Amino acid sequence: MLDAVVLILLWLTVVLRTPSLLRGPVHRVVWLVFLGLALAKTIVFAPVTRLINEVSGRPDLITLIHHLLGVVAAVAVLRFVALVTDMDAVRPRAPQRVKVSGLVVSVVLTLLFFLSDQGIEVDLDALLSAPRMSVPTVLYWLVLEVYLGAALALATLLFWRIANKSTAKLLRIGLRIIALGTLLNTGYALVKITFILIHAAGEELPLRSAAGVLDLVLALVAALIVVGGALPASALVWRIVRAHRTVGALSPLWRLMRSLFPDVVLPYRQDRRRALVDHGEIRLLLYRRIIEIRDGILQLGAFVPAGAAEEALRFVRDAGVDETDESALAEACRIELGVRRMRAGSPPRSGRDELVAGGANIEEESEWLSRVSQAVAHSPLPARFAQWWEREHLRPTAVSG
Repeated sequence: MLDAVVLILLWLTVVLRTPSLLRGPVHRVVWLVFLGLALAKTIVFAPVTRLINEVSGRPDLITLIHHLLGVVAAVAVLRFVALVTDMDAVRPRAPQRVKVSGLVVSVVLTLLFFLSDQGIEVDLDALLSAPRMSVPTVLYWLVLEVYLGAALALATLLFWRIANKSTAKLLRIGLRIIALGTLLNTGYALVKITFILIHAAGEELPLRSAAGVLDLVLALVAALIVVGGALPASALVWRIVRAHRTVGALSPLWRLMRSLFPDVVLPYRQDRRRALVDHGEIRLLLYRRIIEIRDGILQLGAFVPAGAAEEALRFVRDAGVDETDESALAEACRIELGVRRMRAGSPPRSGRDELVAGGANIEEESEWLSRVSQAVAHSPLPARFAQWWEREHLRPTAVSG
């Protein structure tokens, strides 16, 4: 059950992190780490294992594939650490050494795998219950566990250092959780090396039942790494979703300004598919929408009669709306009046009302304009205000004339 949950979490993390592939080499390496872990856990999942065994005809081939994926994940982890800590600038040959060492270990493991006449058991309990291992089998396990143990120990140290320097809370917590997972995995590798050496020497292992506990620890390691990696990713996904929701909320007001003043739309071709998954792109689109809306409102202000903003605010207050909605509804009323007068052919005036400040930063501004947009699209108050204003200001003039 725990393995199935971990597997689902791993693939969910891979999917959630897919948008980050567009954000640079660091994010691509992290995605590769989780992809390697997800594939490694998938092939040892019982239904998948049975399928691969039936196709390949060699049951222990799963073990080799599983371990090679582990080496790929270890290389990706070391590359991530090097990129984040800017180790490449200090040690320019480090990337090549990491890749070469991973390739050498993979080749050596493959050779030892085929030299072993006993087969390589991936299950620790089955491994320790098997007869005395041959030399190639012992060397296979020592090469694998020493390499992974060293890589994980280095990764643990550097993950913790990066976490201490991180200013983003979720990233800091996530990196520390990952460091805890890699630390447990390092301990697992050391214990496994000890067990294998004792077993290879022909000694009895009184703690063979510990194999089940170690497998549980390994599942816990995967869960910690998944949770640690998912925290920053979930924050990014939420920011992307929130930006899309804000763009959608601004759409009614933006479409209105675009129809009235087509020239406010900035000449910029944007990759909409990339904007779906890239926070930078959707953020840029949000900036553009706010600028275009503000530009349109500024031009529309020439058609709004002097003093209409104050009258709109009084009208909204008299309607008994919630205090937090007064400002946005008053602005929507002012916009509605300006739109009607512009479409009726009223000449623009020289003086303009000062624009109502929407927010001190982009988040506050987008939230306030979103409320104005929704009021323009759905509230009946702007139309009522425009009708009231025309009745109060235009009809008496027509009668007196």
